Amino acid sequence: MTPDVEAIVCTYLSQHAAVVAVCGNRVSDRTPRSTSLPWVRVTQIDGGPTAASTANHVHEVVLQLDCYGGDDRDEAHAQASLLARTCISALDALPFADTAGVLPKVKSR
Repeated sequence: MTPDVEAIVCTYLSQHAAVVAVCGNRVSDRTPRSTSLPWVRVTQIDGGPTAASTANHVHEVVLQLDCYGGDDRDEAHAQASLLARTCISALDALPFADTAGVLPKVKSR
């Protein structure tokens, strides 16, 4: 059985102190009911067994994190940018994550 990487990353980020400081635990694989506060959506966009391995348990997964600021138009861009950089930094701490070359793309309303 292949692990649910979206769920693993959502759980990890929603419990990471630095991420919680920016958006609470508003990290999910779907858009929240209320988007008035900063939040993150995690989406798996690619993944499967690695080409270099015939083992079914060695998978490489590509995730997309969309980081959004809250409703305050003056603060939203800065919040989203901070949230994206914070998530990348948090994921950098994972021994199995490769964030080399990852750049935040900030969403503004």
